Amino acid sequence: MDTEFERNLLIWLSKSEEFKKSWLARILTDNKLAELYGNYICNHPKELKCRTELSKIYLKQKRYKEAEKVLLECLQLKATDLNSRTELGRVYLEQKRYKEAEKVLLECLQLKATDLNSRTELGRVFQRMGRYKDAEDVLLNLLAIDKRNYFAMAELISVYDKMQDPDKCLQKFNEFLANVKISKGREHQAMFNNIFKLCKRYSYPEKAKEYFEKYKEILDERNKELYQSLFGE
Repeated sequence: MDTEFERNLLIWLSKSEEFKKSWLARILTDNKLAELYGNYICNHPKELKCRTELSKIYLKQKRYKEAEKVLLECLQLKATDLNSRTELGRVYLEQKRYKEAEKVLLECLQLKATDLNSRTELGRVFQRMGRYKDAEDVLLNLLAIDKRNYFAMAELISVYDKMQDPDKCLQKFNEFLANVKISKGREHQAMFNNIFKLCKRYSYPEKAKEYFEKYKEILDERNKELYQSLFGE
């Protein structure tokens, strides 16, 4: 793989959900993708995007040292690259290196205060550290920047669950739903998964039923099965 067209095609294949469901995905495995990314990087030593995508494969395979090495190379090439820094934060988070993850992600926000991905990851880091108020603040600030951010809402539900504050959670979730148009998509599923679990834990079956009935057309099979298993309807 040596041309920019091949590079862009490979990156698209790495991200495409439809491709991952196809029989072709059995041929173009993660190991093969890693090999192709590696070949392109060898021929284009200053390439950043392929390095970042390669680190995601290593992270998925729990090859943490290799993922970290690739991302540090990215930052040597471009110290201000937000994608590389955010991915490095994820690598540290998965290894429970929370202080290092926090440092890297805060550096992202120093570079760009409105960066959404690093804010989401920082919220996750604070959750893992048990700093739930800090996590809440980060995620609410994110939603102030982007009120339609489904990933932030999913994380915020998890934070309120851990803070044992279901009423505030339901208030924020209802405010969120009032501001967005929910359509079919993988990005919406995590927040419904989290809200169903919260409703079960704090005995709000009527709210769970309300959400299920209103949004069942966009819920995936996993969330429908979760609702049935939790509430037996």
